[in-house]
Amino acid sequence: MGDDSVMPPLKPPRRAEDQTRRVRDLLRAEIVAGGFGDRSLPSEEELRLEFGVPRASVRQALDLLQAEGLIERVRGQGTFVVGLHINHTMGELHGVEDPAEDSVWNGRMRAGLVDWRDVPAPPPVARMLRVPPGTTLLRIDYVAHLDDMAFGGATNYLTYPEASALRPEMFHDDFYALLRKVGIRLEESVFRLDATTADEYDAELYGISEGDPMASMEMVYSINGRPVDAAFGRSWGTKATFLSRAVHVAAKPGGA
Repeated sequence: MGDDSVMPPLKPPRRAEDQTRRVRDLLRAEIVAGGFGDRSLPSEEELRLEFGVPRASVRQALDLLQAEGLIERVRGQGTFVVGLHINHTMGELHGVEDPAEDSVWNGRMRAGLVDWRDVPAPPPVARMLRVPPGTTLLRIDYVAHLDDMAFGGATNYLTYPEASALRPEMFHDDFYALLRKVGIRLEESVFRLDATTADEYDAELYGISEGDPMASMEMVYSINGRPVDAAFGRSWGTKATFLSRAVHVAAKPGGA
């Protein structure tokens, strides 16, 4: 048997705080999944009965969701979901999976081009792409829009000859669609995702407030095992959800 003395002690229960946290999580899941559609949320009393918690816990959970930017509470009218929410499957986000018919990656996004020019590879990008520093790359800097809302963007550093056929006037929707227009299909991508907050530049670019939650992404895309693009992206945290699915495949009898 293991030595129980090395186990950390259980934290004492925080009944009220834990009830608030759980209600927040359950309501957030329903909001992100579109469960309320364009309707208002149930009343505080209805939610109290549904979740079996004190009304104070419901009220505090709604306050947290409002601070997160997911809902708006209007005195005398009710509680409403704020704007749209964008769901990304990880395969689509990686650029290696064809987008579903109703996906935001299927022609629904619009690109606002910030910069398009050849630049010498900065040392961090050169390391990511395994090229000598100073190698000429095409830098594409853009903001992604959906329904007139700027929800994210990225700066991409693309190698040549892959960049040779690309022109600014081709860039209308998303970055992956731009590549597909000239026959470039990405085969592998590696992401690093971090949680961060909006700085003054994000606030100006996306029309949000400093300190709002953001997702920060560092990406490397490869073809035939060769890195061809390094990108640095940011997405408005309260408007995006990243969906992942994994399936365990059992080994066949006999190890075949």
